[in-house]
Amino acid sequence: MHVYWWIWVIFGILMCLAEIMTPSGFYLIFIGLAAILVGVVSYFVDSLVIQLILFSVSFILFVLLFRKKCLKFINKKNAQVDDSEFTGEIARTLESIPVGEEGKIELRGTGWTGCNGGDTDLPSNTECRIVSRDGLKFIVQKK
Repeated sequence: MHVYWWIWVIFGILMCLAEIMTPSGFYLIFIGLAAILVGVVSYFVDSLVIQLILFSVSFILFVLLFRKKCLKFINKKNAQVDDSEFTGEIARTLESIPVGEEGKIELRGTGWTGCNGGDTDLPSNTECRIVSRDGLKFIVQKK
């Protein structure tokens, strides 16, 4: 029985906690899981070479098998924003916005970037309608 198996387990737990506290792209958690696996195996196997090989192979396998699935799950969860929620709402220009240019608008009491997607200039303090959204920028037209 290996005397230092608990070092692998503690290292693995610390790596999993570090993944929770920092966005590392699911590398630290796989390092942590590989280390915990090696800690369990090293309780029975005394060879450091076998432990290091198992750690390397298990980390690489975890990354290859599970990283894309984890990223897809997280990105799918974060990407569920309904753009139609803002379409048709009335905003107010905070500055003059020429056709095709960007400027500041106010929507729901918050300042945003608005792009004039209409065919007439929007003077300052004019009501405009939200047509669509491009990221954090709203496409607006004269009301």
